[in-house]
Amino acid sequence: MNKVSGRIVLKESGIGIPDLLVSVFDIDPKTQPEEIIATLTGGSSIPIATTEQQFPVDRIGSVLTNTNGVFELTYEDDEFRIRNEKEKRPDLFLIVMAPEEPGKDLNSRILFTSTVFRQNAGRTEQFLVRLEAAQLEKAG
Repeated sequence: MNKVSGRIVLKESGIGIPDLLVSVFDIDPKTQPEEIIATLTGGSSIPIATTEQQFPVDRIGSVLTNTNGVFELTYEDDEFRIRNEKEKRPDLFLIVMAPEEPGKDLNSRILFTSTVFRQNAGRTEQFLVRLEAAQLEKAG
C-alpha cells in the first residue's frame, strides 16, 4: 500500500484550509495517453518542471481536505501500473482545486499544481502547500 498525504494552509497564517479537492496523478512520459494533463485545464497546458509539455497521466484518486486542511490518499501499486505493468514507482503530480460551484469553470477553480513531479515516488509521500488569501478569494 502507498500513501500520499499532506496539508494545505493559508500562507499568511498557517491555518489549514478545509474542503479543497486534492487530486493525485501518475505521470507517464513516453506512453500512450489515457488522459492528458493539459485537458484538465480546458486545453491549456499545465507547466510541469518549468516546461510547457503535455504528459499522459493516470488519475490515482482525489480527496477533500479536512477541517485542518489535512488530506490522505492511499492506493495500491496496480493503480499506477495501468499502461505499464512493469512500472516500479509512480511519478506523482498534485492539483489542488476549489469546491465545485455552478458557473465556475475548471480553470478558475485550480489553486495549485505541482511545479515539479515526484519521480519514482516512495511508498509514503507528503506535501505541504501554502496558498495565499488572494488566491482563495479569486476562486470564490
